[in-house]
Amino acid sequence: MASPAELNIHSIATPSMVINLMPEGELVIGAANLAAEQLFPTADHKVEGMILTDFEGLDASTIAQRQKTILQLRRCIDGKEPTFSEAQQQRRDGSFHWDRRSYIPILNADGEVEKVMVMSFDISELVESQAEMKNVIESIGAPIFIVDVQDGNRFFWRFFNPSAEKFYDLRSDCLLYTSDAADDLLCV
Repeated sequence: MASPAELNIHSIATPSMVINLMPEGELVIGAANLAAEQLFPTADHKVEGMILTDFEGLDASTIAQRQKTILQLRRCIDGKEPTFSEAQQQRRDGSFHWDRRSYIPILNADGEVEKVMVMSFDISELVESQAEMKNVIESIGAPIFIVDVQDGNRFFWRFFNPSAEKFYDLRSDCLLYTSDAADDLLCV
């Protein structure tokens, strides 16, 4: 098995990077495959060695997206476990796509995070089909809602159509929490 220092991501087809955690806490791109380099707004397409907290010359949208990435990287590093995020990204050609990113910590011999492997998967088609499904559900006259079931007998409103909003007297900022003891509606 290859050590983290020997990771070769250049044969991976999906955008992939290895982020090095420097002793000062800086996050530096140690390696990026060609697919990942194509996503960065740099003229020379070279991102290896880029410090992620260096925002010089970037537009506000790019800075905001990079800050979200840094937040996910910090969560991965602090928790020493994989984290995931979804976001709309702009390609170098100006077009947009949705991606799901996986942040996987790579531990050194002492069990500390030394690097983070980042892989990006285009989920544009999934997002588009979810939007189509939402439009269909919104057009139905019967009350319909979608609930996420999570650990600990917790249920969260994901979506409800206008009919459900009216019938159940709900607002889009309400979440339903359910436990073994009681059902509670919490609006935030």
